Amino acid sequence: MRSNVFSVWAPPFAFGPAPVGIPSFLGGATPFNFRVTAESVSAAVGPIEGLVAFYDEQDRWTSRSFAAEVEVVLSNRSAFVPKIYFKSLTVNGQTVRGRWYASALW
Repeated sequence: MRSNVFSVWAPPFAFGPAPVGIPSFLGGATPFNFRVTAESVSAAVGPIEGLVAFYDEQDRWTSRSFAAEVEVVLSNRSAFVPKIYFKSLTVNGQTVRGRWYASALW
C-alpha cells in the first residue's frame, strides 16, 4: 500500500487550480483501491468539498465529490495520476490537511 499526507489551500466557492501532488501509478494486473481522507485545519474551520478525478474500471475519466472521505476503484490499464481538488464552502478559504491511500485489489 502507498500513502502520503498532504496540506493544500481550498479557495472559497471554487476548486483550487492546483491538485494535491500524487506520483504516477503504473497499471498492473489488478485495479487500484484509492481512498482520500481530509479535514479543514484553519483557525476558522468551515465546511469543505473535495473532488477526486480518475480513470474508473471501464477506463472512463470521471470524478466524485466528497466531504470528508471518499473511496474509489481506479483502472489498471494505463499509467495515470488521479487528481484531488478542494474548495471552501464559506467566504473564507480553508487549509485542508489529509491523506491518500492506494492499494492493489486482489
